[in-house]
Amino acid sequence: MLLIAAVSFSGCALGTLQTATTIPEGKVSMFLAATALAVSDIETSTPIPEMGFRMGLSDNIDVGIRLFRLGFMGDIKIALIQNRREGLSLAVTAGVGYSIIGDDASFVAVDLGGIVSIKLGKIITPYLSVKFRSFGFDATGSDDFINNFSGEFIVAGLGFELFPESSVSIILEASKFYDTDGNEAKGLTLVSGGLNFKF
Repeated sequence: MLLIAAVSFSGCALGTLQTATTIPEGKVSMFLAATALAVSDIETSTPIPEMGFRMGLSDNIDVGIRLFRLGFMGDIKIALIQNRREGLSLAVTAGVGYSIIGDDASFVAVDLGGIVSIKLGKIITPYLSVKFRSFGFDATGSDDFINNFSGEFIVAGLGFELFPESSVSIILEASKFYDTDGNEAKGLTLVSGGLNFKF
């Protein structure tokens, strides 16, 4: 149960739930989402709720914060290639998060990654995200857990934003954890979905 509790601190932060396109300068978006986790030899968790906000700092840079249970994660996204109407967009991201897990455990996560998305008109924008994640744990009585999930991982995700030009869009994503040697990390898989509100 500690494993599920710990990885659930990230929710969307474990995945991405966003395309490469940034929020326009001065605009704000909010999302409500849920993520289900599956780990080898552990039943799939109850969907974990989360919420987040993003704000455009310039036409190519936005920042966001995600809130989940007893944790948070902040990040910045910088668009290197951006096509708001149609076509390819590419962005790099960086973030840091912290969570308290029960009475005797907490941890910090640091992310560096990238997102590529292709807007296909007004109906759908598929995207691919890849991020490098480093976990640092402070936990007592959980040696097996720390050995399994402390360290560095690659998180790869494939998702879709439906109705991207609408004031309310739908985002669906599946993500997988891999260790730095390219092997599946204890079978950790995520399935996420949510609503994105744009103001």
